[in-house]
Amino acid sequence: SIQTYIDYDRVNELKNNFDISLCDPIQCIKSLNEDKYFIIDGLHRVIAMKLLGIDKTGMEIKVNVQSEKLIKDTYMSNNPILVDKETGI
Repeated sequence: SIQTYIDYDRVNELKNNFDISLCDPIQCIKSLNEDKYFIIDGLHRVIAMKLLGIDKTGMEIKVNVQSEKLIKDTYMSNNPILVDKETGI
């Protein structure tokens, strides 16, 4: 499912000990018909990177393109986290 819950203690832990070389890829899905990206796995890493001002170019991002209907039927919740199409954050 799309990650929506933010554990700020986890974000602070990641921020204080961030090492991009230890990070797994950020998992996203992209809408086939719209330019929307949804984080499936890696929300806390993305927020920590953003707070640290780290450019995402060093982070692997895996994107799976899906139809809008499949995204809504399979992944959607009441509060999806959108990813900026250019920065990945």
